[in-house]
Amino acid sequence: MEGNSYIIGNYVLDSSKKADNGGFFATIGTPTNYCGSVKNITFQPRYISLTNCNAVGAVAGSIYGSILVNIKVDGNVYNTELNGLTILGKNAVGGIVGIAEGAFVFNNVESNISVNSTYRSALNGHSPQEYGKESISKISYAGLIAGVANGYGKINYVKAFGDNVSVAENAALLFGYVGKNVVAENLIAMGSFNQKIKPDVYGGVIAARNSGTLKDIQIIGDSAAGYNGFFAFDNYIPLAVGNIVGFMSGGKIENAVVNTKIVAQSGVESLGGAVGLLNSGEIVDVLIHGNITGGYKIGGIVGQVREAQSSNKILIKNSFHNGRIISNSSSDIVAVGTVIGFVANYSNDGSNGGITIDFEEGGNGISIVVSDEFKNNISEKLETGEYTSEIMITTYSSSSSTEIWAGIAVVEDNKTLQKSFIKHTLTIYNIEANRNNVYAPLAGNYKINGENV
Repeated sequence: MEGNSYIIGNYVLDSSKKADNGGFFATIGTPTNYCGSVKNITFQPRYISLTNCNAVGAVAGSIYGSILVNIKVDGNVYNTELNGLTILGKNAVGGIVGIAEGAFVFNNVESNISVNSTYRSALNGHSPQEYGKESISKISYAGLIAGVANGYGKINYVKAFGDNVSVAENAALLFGYVGKNVVAENLIAMGSFNQKIKPDVYGGVIAARNSGTLKDIQIIGDSAAGYNGFFAFDNYIPLAVGNIVGFMSGGKIENAVVNTKIVAQSGVESLGGAVGLLNSGEIVDVLIHGNITGGYKIGGIVGQVREAQSSNKILIKNSFHNGRIISNSSSDIVAVGTVIGFVANYSNDGSNGGITIDFEEGGNGISIVVSDEFKNNISEKLETGEYTSEIMITTYSSSSSTEIWAGIAVVEDNKTLQKSFIKHTLTIYNIEANRNNVYAPLAGNYKINGENV
């Protein structure tokens, strides 16, 4: 369909009937016939409520190998409430499409509309499911661009902005889920004071869950006083949150600049400047600017590496967090890392399936690598005060066995279950003693990096 720069507006989609797909188009293409295109058009819906529909989007519920070019969706023209129009659907809800499959193409797509995927696993007697491994009826994904982007999709220049909300078990500003063969580049997320991502399980600004390639990313928060980042945690305490991706298994994040703080409740288990929870994949050329405030497993780049085996490959290269990491919790064990907050199943020699940490590229395990040029550039900025790297830990634990750990990464040996911290000659990641502030007012005795205080 050629839109010729026209606007389709003031349309209403309202039904509680059970359906697979719903939107201005229910589907574009089919699972057996990849086809169709929509170009050069703006959608301005008045109301979309398809609460018993699996996949819902303002343009289409699902697309299969379809092409969307020069598409805009605006939910604030006919709805003047604070967060504008909210698209309501059951499982996969997107501002543009609910689900994108096959060799689809997004090119120059913008969304300014709220999304809410209402399904909750706990209320239906099972744990949260991953797209592709279970029926679509057992998942919950939301994003202002797409609830699910899967198949062999190519995405180039997408933007999400405005005072909107994204609500789901797996909620993000752009994509609820990105599959392993999807390549998405030139991704822009613009924060605003009343815009909030509200995840129950995993939350990210670009993607709640990612296994694909995300590159050339700009994330810009609001500069207004009192702004606490993209996420809302008043009634939502997810497992993992990251300023780029909530949970990452495989895939790659490359060339990203994040300019925003993140403030999370202490109950969020894994909080990362780039990725909340990681079990494999690559993070390359990522700069995080802004304070990270949360609970007891916090990393400047990755909150936690978990369920990773000796065969997994994790590369963190030329990536840095500029700002303070602030931990406030009542936990007996606090783990803060300038690169990785906590590594479960660690082994210094890779035995018993444990994952290793090296400071050279190549091989299996975790590789933390910086080039000489990158190290010199960051070092200069730290020396001049343009960049800072500080840790501030406060724990209200009253236990006599309170443990506080901080380093490049905090690790747990897979054999002895003893914790330790990783320090290295990569001085841009090491915290000087006068920049590591610890406060434990209720603890009778506590240890910092294994030493009694």
